[in-house]
Amino acid sequence: MIEHKIVHTVRSHFCAICTKGFKRKRSLEVHMKSHALEKPFQCATCLKFFKNKQCLKKHHIRKHSGTKAFSCDICKRKFSLKDALVSHQKTHIFSTQFACYLCNQRFREKRYLQRHLGTHSKKNILNCPICMKKFTRKDNLDRHVRNTHLESENINLNEHVIRASVIKVVNKIESCPVRVIQHT
Repeated sequence: MIEHKIVHTVRSHFCAICTKGFKRKRSLEVHMKSHALEKPFQCATCLKFFKNKQCLKKHHIRKHSGTKAFSCDICKRKFSLKDALVSHQKTHIFSTQFACYLCNQRFREKRYLQRHLGTHSKKNILNCPICMKKFTRKDNLDRHVRNTHLESENINLNEHVIRASVIKVVNKIESCPVRVIQHT
C-alpha cells in the first residue's frame, strides 16, 4: 500500500516543452494541450486570447476582479485563486532544499536550481526578435513573444516570416521562439 501511495505522490511525467512535472500521464496529456496554438476564447476586458473557458475565467479572476480572498498563513501574501495559494504554500515546505550559491535563492527541486543558475550568466542572454527585450531563459522569451507580440495564437508560417523579415531579424528555424502548427 505504501509503494502504491508513492506512485501517486512522485511526479514522474514531465512536459518536454516547459519541464512541468505531473503525477499521472493523463494530467500530462491534458497539460500538453496548453501548448496548442489555437486560442478561441477572448477576454472582453483586455482582448487577450485563451485556449479554453476555464483559462479565461481564471485570467479574469486573477487580473480583473481586484479581489484576493486567499491568504498564506506563513507570509501573509494574498492570492486571487486558491490553486495559486496552494502552489505558493509548497514553496515554504520545499524551498530550503537547493540554494543558489550566487544569490541564495532557494528551490524545491535540483532541476529548478540548475535552470536558475543560467540566469547569472551574461552569455546566455536572449533577445526578443521583435522588441529586443532581454531574457535569461528561452521558455520566458517564448512566453513573452506569444503573449505580447502575437495578437492571436492562430498564426501561420507566412505571417511569421513576413513579420520577422520586416524588422530585419534573421532567426535560425530551431531558435525561432514561434511554434507553428501547420505550413500554408
